[in-house]
Amino acid sequence: TGINLIEAVFNNLTTDQIKKLEVKTNIQRSDSTLIGSNIRNYSRLQLLIEALLRLYRILTEEDKQRFSEQVKGYHQKGSEKYVYGIKSDDLPHELKELGNLYKQLYDGLQDKYNYTYEWQIFERIFQEHFVVVEEKTTARPSELLGSDCLQSPDDWDAAYRKKRGEETRGYTYNVTETAHPENDIQLINDVATAPCNTEDSTLLNQRIGQIKEKTPDLEEMHTDGGYGSPKIDQTMEEEEVLHVTTAVKGRESQIQKTIEKPREDSENYLVSCPRQTVESTPTKKKNKAVFDSQICSNCELKDQCSIYKQNGRFYFTHGDYLKNRRNRNIDKIPLERRKIRPNVEATMREFTIRAPGNKLKVRGRFKASLFAFAVAIGVNFGRIYRYIRENYPCFEKIKAQIDAIINNLFSFWYFQKRLSVRKAKFRLQMEF
Repeated sequence: TGINLIEAVFNNLTTDQIKKLEVKTNIQRSDSTLIGSNIRNYSRLQLLIEALLRLYRILTEEDKQRFSEQVKGYHQKGSEKYVYGIKSDDLPHELKELGNLYKQLYDGLQDKYNYTYEWQIFERIFQEHFVVVEEKTTARPSELLGSDCLQSPDDWDAAYRKKRGEETRGYTYNVTETAHPENDIQLINDVATAPCNTEDSTLLNQRIGQIKEKTPDLEEMHTDGGYGSPKIDQTMEEEEVLHVTTAVKGRESQIQKTIEKPREDSENYLVSCPRQTVESTPTKKKNKAVFDSQICSNCELKDQCSIYKQNGRFYFTHGDYLKNRRNRNIDKIPLERRKIRPNVEATMREFTIRAPGNKLKVRGRFKASLFAFAVAIGVNFGRIYRYIRENYPCFEKIKAQIDAIINNLFSFWYFQKRLSVRKAKFRLQMEF
């Protein structure tokens, strides 16, 4: 049906939990983390050879004979051993040879195997790594290969990202949870999975509508500075959500300027610097504010001021206004709400500690999302369990029953696992 049923379970559980525990959802916080897919790190040459060999294995005997001589060297050694014996100086020649072979296979087999997964992998790699001009195949320079290029034949969706010196081939999780200071318990209420080259602001921009749908009273979203962008500013304005960031993304202005609207229905803005405030007027494409040049010339900050260098003129767009407002939002809220974002980092650790070496045990975006939803359900359950145990004395009376249920579930799971292993061994024995 195209509906992720585990996501539906998570949403139903969380909605019910928030309602019964009377958790306030008008203030929330969001953060992300990178996590690797269960794939090996292929070099470019090894990836090309591996995809070639996997396609070769599914060919008919007749087609294998057609290309046996061209593929022979790769097939005899395998991708790993073949690459091991290649020197760096030989790489351009190897890429050229592979490009010609890819072109031959593509022209000779494209109408015969295009329904198979192996062919789709082969075709994608061919299009990403090579350029064909007038029947001549050339390898793309490595620096032109995008971060969304295929990382492994075993994972179609995984991407590449290097952040703070660490490389990740896999996915990013964006997690949102309640954050109202008056709540006795905070719960995760939204989880999103995307290739790891997806910007934080892009992912939250895609999710904010769904978050607002699940929690219509959302008024305030706390994030770090990486979530700032023109698109998210526009979306937050449309959804009427105050976006509070704990840092400014990009270079900070030397002279503090504020852009405000006297009224929401007004076309004009009030632009202020440390020495004066003027009202802007709309132009054809932007808005224009003209400052008093005499005041500017007597200002001690004029050497660092871009407005003074423009003879007192300042041009800006509505997007600049939204960005300026976002950067100042943290100053508009009470002091006790200015430091509630960092706690979400502990929530993100709940996901990474369950992936040893920051690497999943599964592959593909769908399975990666199942892992994320399962963790979120478990984290919420743990928080609720501890909250009830600490706040309700009568809980001790039923604690033993709950523990017994959990133990029985674990025993049943363990029994089923042992049983499946025994069945597998029995089938193998019967086959022999």
